[in-house]
Amino acid sequence: MLEEHKPRPEWECVELGAGRGTISQYLAAIGCRVVLTDLCQLALDTAVRNWREAGLPPPECLAVDCQHTKLKRERFTLAHSVGLLEHFDDPLPTLRESLRLLRLGGLSWHIIVASHRAGADVFRSEREADDYSRLAERAGLAGVECRPTMYRDVLLLTGWRR
Repeated sequence: MLEEHKPRPEWECVELGAGRGTISQYLAAIGCRVVLTDLCQLALDTAVRNWREAGLPPPECLAVDCQHTKLKRERFTLAHSVGLLEHFDDPLPTLRESLRLLRLGGLSWHIIVASHRAGADVFRSEREADDYSRLAERAGLAGVECRPTMYRDVLLLTGWRR
């Protein structure tokens, strides 16, 4: 998925709801500067351990709400999440924050895991790809596309800041 958008070493990237931070390790390994955000400090501590075990320098980590990160506007080339948007009744504020953080021409991508993959105690929205596309367009992203990945129950939502 990332290869399709060809991240480059000069990119500055932010992962919203980073959890263990494993996806961002790929970006760091090619030289991107990465900021991990998560509401849970324990998750970020786990990410730092994972990065150390992978031989990567420690990432910048911030324990913040993904809908209101307070990070500098238009700082990043890439704003992304994995398994985050489907946990919100309304993901629009997170998509708007993603857009706010992007430089002009910056890329937003979000991997969304379908609801039936969740355990009984985990909320996941029943939204379809078209629903996420409309939300991303309402947030202000351009060139929005939401499509299944190689796994039929996992979607990739992409858009650009124009």
